Formats: sequence, structure tokens, C-alpha cells
Amino acid sequence: MNFQEIRVYAEGCLRDTPPPCSCVCPFSIDIRGLAEQVLNGRYERAFRAYRDAVLFPGIVSKLCAAPCGEVCVRAKIFDGKVDLPAIERGIVERASKTEPVRYAVPRKKERIAVVGGGMSGLACTLRLASKGYALTLYEAAEKVGGRVLGLLGQDVTEADVNRAFRYIDYELRLGEEISLAAFDAVCAENDAVYVATGAGGAAFGLLEGRDDRTSSTLRAGVFLGGSLTGTDPAGSIENGIRAASAAEEYLKTGRGGGLGPLFDKAAVDGRFYDLTYRFETPAAGSAAG
Repeated sequence: MNFQEIRVYAEGCLRDTPPPCSCVCPFSIDIRGLAEQVLNGRYERAFRAYRDAVLFPGIVSKLCAAPCGEVCVRAKIFDGKVDLPAIERGIVERASKTEPVRYAVPRKKERIAVVGGGMSGLACTLRLASKGYALTLYEAAEKVGGRVLGLLGQDVTEADVNRAFRYIDYELRLGEEISLAAFDAVCAENDAVYVATGAGGAAFGLLEGRDDRTSSTLRAGVFLGGSLTGTDPAGSIENGIRAASAAEEYLKTGRGGGLGPLFDKAAVDGRFYDLTYRFETPAAGSAAG
């Protein structure tokens, strides 16, 4: 092959191109890798990969809106979408080792506050506290979990949250609603703040000018996300993860929006629907099914 032929061949290669399902996944999960682990019966490995991506596997596997189904290649050209939520629930149910790993992380000097103990605030808290930041979480109610408590119940929600936070050191202040005046004090006392007060919650005038990609606001070091901005439960968790990354960048560099391009998702490549596949339908009741 000459150089031009090699170039044409390389441009048509899809090897490093994420499949449509991963492109639209809120967490950009490596779905092919996850499916391969399940296919080989490696449920512990699959669980660790899934937990690392979504933080709260028991909750996300039950509540994700599964946008992957809308772009599923199998659904477009064969017999119906792959039921990825069912696979994810199977991973959670079949994994026997689900305890988090305990790491000795040096404490950092920066202080961070999270206002709102729903799933978005919890996700941000978990990510940043696990990296050694001194973190305080404020929740107006007497329990954390927000709207997920009503969707899944207290037992399911608390089991997943308690497991995730088993070895995490942070300060939780329940029954403490933050007023506008108190919010200014919280900002003054902390190096970064994430606001995730839930649908209809206090936005403290931060919605206008918010950067959707990084959750950063016009107020330096202050980030906002979750269902306060209209996200679904899975999207709220992803917002918290995103805000944690942006807040950490701000603490390290003083910039709150520089990570924006890193959050841009890959576009669905339509060439996946033009490839030749050999689909098979597993027999009813078979192990493959």
C-alpha cells in the first residue's frame, strides 16, 4: 500500500471510535468492555468498572433512562435494542465483592462545601472527599438522597450510598438549609462550592451564565448542577462527577472552565450502521439468553 492508500484505510478505521451507545451514555461507559467482562463471567471486574464510572451502581442500574437504546446498532438493523440496564442490574446482583477499596490519601489543605445532599451533591462529595479534600455537605432534610428516596425507597438508596461512603471522611450537616446570607458565608469560608439543591431549590442567582459543560458559574470557585438544572437522576450524578473535576481544576489552576472541551462527548458515527454484522438471537432459556 502506498501512503495515500494507507491514509484512506486509516480514515475508514473504526477501531478507536466509541460505539453509538457509549457516545450517548451520560457516563461514557466503555460498554463493549463491560459486555466482554460479563460474557466471560467476570462479574467482579465488571462491577468495579461500572462502579468507577457511575459511583452508585445499585441506583444508576435501576434509574438510568438508557439513551443507549435509542442509538443501538442492533435495534437499527436487526431484532431490537440490547437491554443494557438489565445487564447492569445483573452485574450488581451477581458480583460477590462489592465493598469499596480503602486508600490512605494525604489530606489536602483546601476546603470545599457542597450545598444539597441529593445524588448530585453526593457524587461530588464522594469524588472530592475521596481525594483528601476537607469537605462539608449541607442538606436541608434529615436524610440524604433527595428525590431518589421517593423513587427507590430508603432501604435501596441508603444501602448504595452507605456502601460508597464507607471509608470516606467528610462532614455531613443534616437539617441545615442554607439561606442567601448563609450562602455568602459558606463561599467565604471555603475554597470551592458546589450547589445542588434539587428541582425548585435555591440557585442563589447562579443559573444565568452557568457553563453547561463544566457546571461553573460566573462566581469564581462556585459550581452548580443536578436536577436544579433539569437533569434526570443519572444525569444529576454525572453532573456531580463533572463538577468535582471542574472544582479540582479550579483549585489547582484558578480556572473553572478550562476543562470544558474534555467534557464534549464524541458524536455518534453513522458508519456503525453500515457495517456488516452477524447477529444471532439466543434460544429462549439458554445460558446465552
